[in-house]
Amino acid sequence: MTLIGEKRNSKEYYVQVYGKDVNGKIVYGFFPTGVPIPYNKGERAYKAAREEASVRGRQLESEFRARLLDTCVDHSNDTIAEYATYYLEDIWEDNKNSCHLQKSHLLNHIVPHIGYIKLKELTPGHIERLLKDFKEECNQRQSNIDAGIPNTPKPFYASIHKILVTLSAMLSHAVDRELIPRNVALSKKMYRDILKKLPQKEKVPAPTRDQITAILEAAKGSEIESVVVLMANYGLRREEALGLTWDDVSNDTLLIRNTVIKTDTCPRIFRKDTTKSKSSRRELPLNDYMRNYLLNLRSSQQQDAQLFRAAYKGEGFVCARRDGTPLAPDYVTHKFTKILKSSNLPVISLEKLRNGVATMIFNEVLSSELVGMWLGHSPRNVTESHYIDRRLIRDSLRKISDFLQKISESRLSEY
Repeated sequence: MTLIGEKRNSKEYYVQVYGKDVNGKIVYGFFPTGVPIPYNKGERAYKAAREEASVRGRQLESEFRARLLDTCVDHSNDTIAEYATYYLEDIWEDNKNSCHLQKSHLLNHIVPHIGYIKLKELTPGHIERLLKDFKEECNQRQSNIDAGIPNTPKPFYASIHKILVTLSAMLSHAVDRELIPRNVALSKKMYRDILKKLPQKEKVPAPTRDQITAILEAAKGSEIESVVVLMANYGLRREEALGLTWDDVSNDTLLIRNTVIKTDTCPRIFRKDTTKSKSSRRELPLNDYMRNYLLNLRSSQQQDAQLFRAAYKGEGFVCARRDGTPLAPDYVTHKFTKILKSSNLPVISLEKLRNGVATMIFNEVLSSELVGMWLGHSPRNVTESHYIDRRLIRDSLRKISDFLQKISESRLSEY
């Protein structure tokens, strides 16, 4: 899809889309989106209009391709590999955040083993054989690591169940379209014994208050300091912290409504998307410590903008590099690990900071429902919707904000 807004005397955006007809020939189309071009209304209005036009352009592209084919493609004779491609294309728009992981599972693990099998010929025996192949592959990788063979990929014991969930989701997709009579990967009895025999990943406990304080001290002054502060003091997800913009920050509240993900087209392209779920979209009270930190951070970014001048590429993100470019989610994770190693701290995942905040909040309020509301978990308890008065919820969230402020102030005095 090519978005065209420079057409002479044009008052709205146009898109150039393409598709393949039944003979495989590429055909192009040129359509108006109905989105007016906001001439002389500022960069923000221009950016918003282009995003709206892009969404409309994708709809026009899908409709154009459907009209070219003029019929539904028959997938009844597809192999697992062929149907995997169709499945990913079909769910991509509705599940962008999870589709990247499903694509990795399908292309890296499922297709290489059973991709040649036709969808309608898949049996429980194939699934059982697939699990045994996974186990053998993991054991071989572990043996190579123990033997000191360089560049050996790590075994993926902990991901086997998630890979099966992806396969089951794809087969359920085929069942809904009446391509196969049943989902042969749904039965847990078939692979329960194999999963029990796999090495279980040890659960790392959530970091304590002292450990989080040490991590904050180690991350101070680094490029990812703001991400670590938001996660360690407010329990935000990594993608939520990276998606936070200054428009989401007011004097009293912090609005969680965006996430940042990396696209497949280019490692430098990032896209603001919706939250993980409806419950993840939330408004958190802003305590004094976090308000002062964010004010200082914004002042620092304004100074960097004056320093870099034309080279500054600020897009309004709270967590960004000094030149204003957004941080990549993978980069934040890798940088966090390096900081822990260089500071001789126990290596934990970035997500454990969120777990540590959840543990401290629960010890204070003794309510898993309120903890879930603060962290944006889904689904929420029925009590929230039917039994708890909204004023009590707001007061309880304010207590959480004040409690986290006390912890933040105590850490600040220890620096």
